[in-house]
Amino acid sequence: MMLNEQPKRYLPNRQRGTILLGILIFIILAISFVFFWMASITSTGVLFAVYLALGVAAVLPLPMLGYRFFALNRAYYDLDRNTLTVHWGLRTEILPIRDIQWIRQVVDLVDPLPPPKLHLPGAMLGIRWIDGLGKVEYLADRMDGALMVAAPKVVYVISPENSSDFLAIYSRGVELGSLESVSAESIQPSFIIGKLWDDQIIRNLIFSGFLIGVAVAIWSILIITSRSEVILGYQGLGVLEPVPSIRLLLLPVINGLIFLIDIVASAFFYRRDDEKYISYMVCSGSSVTGILLLIALFQITINT
Repeated sequence: MMLNEQPKRYLPNRQRGTILLGILIFIILAISFVFFWMASITSTGVLFAVYLALGVAAVLPLPMLGYRFFALNRAYYDLDRNTLTVHWGLRTEILPIRDIQWIRQVVDLVDPLPPPKLHLPGAMLGIRWIDGLGKVEYLADRMDGALMVAAPKVVYVISPENSSDFLAIYSRGVELGSLESVSAESIQPSFIIGKLWDDQIIRNLIFSGFLIGVAVAIWSILIITSRSEVILGYQGLGVLEPVPSIRLLLLPVINGLIFLIDIVASAFFYRRDDEKYISYMVCSGSSVTGILLLIALFQITINT
């Protein structure tokens, strides 16, 4: 392949990280489901509060793990005669070949390169300051077989699956020289969030989802403070059985989690123009969920 043609794409090793992250996500969902289910069936206020708190705490790592799962499966490194493009989740770094000082294997270091402080197989992400290297940013799935790319201000750690071929293509490109002048570019997640917030449609959807969520919380609290029991539906053999009203706290909690997940997912799809309609649909999900919960609260109010 000639380097003046289309960039050659290198992928990280996705299998190990995908399996591990998928298992962790499944475990977290199972644990949170168990706690929320136990909260929904308990008749004791203290136990309800404990189970609800444990369920919320269990689900907190889910957005981070979910993002890392999808980021790994969309990560790639594009290399051509002019640029190296590192893409990982919402992060994109475009490095002109002429600005790259060197690329070396991690195993060539005299002292082993430490991994990022918070890492998992498939998600070696983070920044560390290393003596002799300075600022080191990890955008890799593993450390074994990883490469270090020295840019003017930072050393990137990447993990193309075929690192030997990657080094050969890079060396060939350095020998031939760049065909055109390309500027370095860095696209950060904060930039995507900023673009998301600048979109009037997205902003209106976020505001509406937030206000509807507040309405769900206020209505639930008003019902809880005005009556000790409510009827949530049929129990057993078609009998309307009252349950402690404190269980209604599950509704604003679930709605809040959906609201946060929808914002993260909207930012993920908003990066590409052809996927913006998906971002709009996802962001409207919390509003739709909130409206359905308000209808349910209305039904509970008139039936109790």
